[in-house]
Amino acid sequence: MKSGKRILYTIVQLLIIFSFISTVSAANYQVNNTTYTNIFSSNGILSTFTLDGIEYTFEDGDTFTFMEGLYENVKIIIDRSVNIIADNGVKLLGDTESDIIHILGSSPNTAVSGFSINGSMRVDANNVTINNNSILSSTRDGILINGNSVTISNNTINGTSFCGVNSTGNNVNIINNKIMNSGKDGISSSGDKATIKNNSISSSKNNGINSTGNNAYLGSNNATYNEGHGIISLGNNSTIYNSRTYYNGKSGIYSDGNKSILTLNYAYFNNDHGIYTRGDNTTINQAYANYNNKNGIFISGNNNTVTNSSTLLNNYSGINSTGSGNRFTSIESRYNQKNGVYLTGFNNTLYSSSIRNNSWDGVYSSGNNVLIYNVLSVGNGYNGIYSSGSKAQIYYINATLNGQNGIYSKGSELYLFLVFEANQNKLNGIYLDGINAYVNYIMAVNNNLKNGIYSTKNNATVYNVVSSSNSLNGVNSTGSNVKLFNIEANSNKNNGIYSSGINAQINTVKTNFNNLNGIYSIGSNLKIWDSTTNYNKQNGIYSKGGKAQIWNTSSNYNKQSGIRSSGSETIIYKVNTTNNSINGIYSTGSTVKIVSNKASNNTNCGIISTGSNALIESNQNYYNRYGIYSNGIKAVIYNNKANNNDLHGIYTKGSSANINKNIVNSNKGYGIYSLGSSVYIYKNTAKKNYRDGIISIAKSASIYYNTASYNKGSGIYSTGSNAKIAKNTAIKNSGYGIYAIGKKRQVAYNKASGNKKKNLKY
Repeated sequence: MKSGKRILYTIVQLLIIFSFISTVSAANYQVNNTTYTNIFSSNGILSTFTLDGIEYTFEDGDTFTFMEGLYENVKIIIDRSVNIIADNGVKLLGDTESDIIHILGSSPNTAVSGFSINGSMRVDANNVTINNNSILSSTRDGILINGNSVTISNNTINGTSFCGVNSTGNNVNIINNKIMNSGKDGISSSGDKATIKNNSISSSKNNGINSTGNNAYLGSNNATYNEGHGIISLGNNSTIYNSRTYYNGKSGIYSDGNKSILTLNYAYFNNDHGIYTRGDNTTINQAYANYNNKNGIFISGNNNTVTNSSTLLNNYSGINSTGSGNRFTSIESRYNQKNGVYLTGFNNTLYSSSIRNNSWDGVYSSGNNVLIYNVLSVGNGYNGIYSSGSKAQIYYINATLNGQNGIYSKGSELYLFLVFEANQNKLNGIYLDGINAYVNYIMAVNNNLKNGIYSTKNNATVYNVVSSSNSLNGVNSTGSNVKLFNIEANSNKNNGIYSSGINAQINTVKTNFNNLNGIYSIGSNLKIWDSTTNYNKQNGIYSKGGKAQIWNTSSNYNKQSGIRSSGSETIIYKVNTTNNSINGIYSTGSTVKIVSNKASNNTNCGIISTGSNALIESNQNYYNRYGIYSNGIKAVIYNNKANNNDLHGIYTKGSSANINKNIVNSNKGYGIYSLGSSVYIYKNTAKKNYRDGIISIAKSASIYYNTASYNKGSGIYSTGSNAKIAKNTAIKNSGYGIYAIGKKRQVAYNKASGNKKKNLKY
């Protein structure tokens, strides 16, 4: 037990001795403007020195406190580790040819603090700390650093001929310094892994901060009124964080390295760009780049990411990207003098952004394979979104109140999906000028000063659109092979849909209350089906091209005709036309087929056809003025019902017509009224018409196997020469059963009974 106590006592004594030795090896001394030269010479620190008559031996780590006063002609060479501290008001003056303090490489862990230095310092050693000094009017760099792991902190540096701080070392820390009026850069750092933070740099002749090393951290710096860039970083993997760069002669922040990270930076009122990055794979987050003379953010590198950033009131564009593969997320870009976002590279992405009130385009993109997603682009001077590259994808868009078009796409193979609004633009809501465009779910393209959608190229596909109250057309398509499906185009000042290209397909559309036509097409090979065109001020459908096909549509209450067609070889099938102010169906083309339609309550004709070789078959025509009106030669009018019309059931003026198996009842004029020569009237039923059941007044008519009964005039009435009237039945008509007075008529094998005037007269 006693032996253990002795061992413990011995250990304690040794620790006390070691502590005493350590204390002795790092002594503290005071010097003044006279005695400091006893220790510090122009060649280095003296090994032995005398203070107050006592001789001392210098040890590494000694501390010398310089007392208040003016120190002139100072040239301190530090060649050993030492701490020199200014007590208060210590001002060091030297000549302009050399550094006032030069810390050689042999003096690591040296510290210099508290001095006012009219001149420069140089640090060649590692792990040196320069703190809380004032450096004025250096004819070279304020502080030149060649060592590694040097810390420069809390210094004020003003009026240097070169850089305020110039560092070539690695792992340097330049922190919380105030640097003004440097002849070159405020801070220049070329070593790797530099930390430069909390500095204020202003009025440098070149850049505020110039960092060329890799893995630098530049944080919370203020760089203002510098003639070059506020902050320039050329190294890779650099971080620029929470910096303020205002009123610089070039860009606020310039980054040329790869894989850099720029976060929470403010760049205002700079003469070039707010932030300019040329490297690849850079990340910019929470950037605020406003009021700059060029672009807010300018990116020329590839595969960069910009998020949660704001660019306002810049003289060029808010964001200008010339690189490819860049991604922009949650961007606010407003009131810029050019574009909100300007993209010229390919494979770029812009999403979840608000682009407003820019003088040119909200979004301008010229590269291929661009994705623009969930973007609000409102109130811009030109287009909300302009895209000229191929294979662009644009969806979840609001583009309203723009000075030209809401969306303008010139590239091929556009994919445009889910536009919430493209309203109140001064030209078109959507302008498609590239081939093979695919457009789907356009929720509202309304109140635009031209067209809701304007498509000029071939092979466009437009689905699911609401386009109303536009100053021209709801949809205007001039390209060929266009598909327009499931569209509502109402109350437009011209047409609901205007199509001028060939091979257009229009399906499941509703075009109502338009000032001109519901659908107006001038191209050939048109197909319209399953559509509704009502209450338009001209025609429900007006087709001028040949070989059109119109089927399963409803065209009612239009101010002119329900369907008007002037092209040849048109097919109109299973169409319902009611209550139109002129005609239900109006066809002027030749070789048309008008089949299985319903036309009722139209002011003039249920069906009117003026072209030659028309086929009018299996239609139902009720309560019109004329049920069927045919003016073309060689018309075939077959198996129709034309009842209760205000004038005639069927009225035909063309020669060589074939009127076959029709039912014409209860019309207020004639059941069938034929003025053309060489007509063939066969197996028709005419009953209870207000005048004659069938009347033919031209020559060479053939009237066979018809039944005419209970008509208020004659059953069959023929005045033309060379008529052939045979095997007809005329029962209980108020006039004659059959009346034929034309020259060279042939009347045979007819049946007539119960007619009031006479059954047969010929």
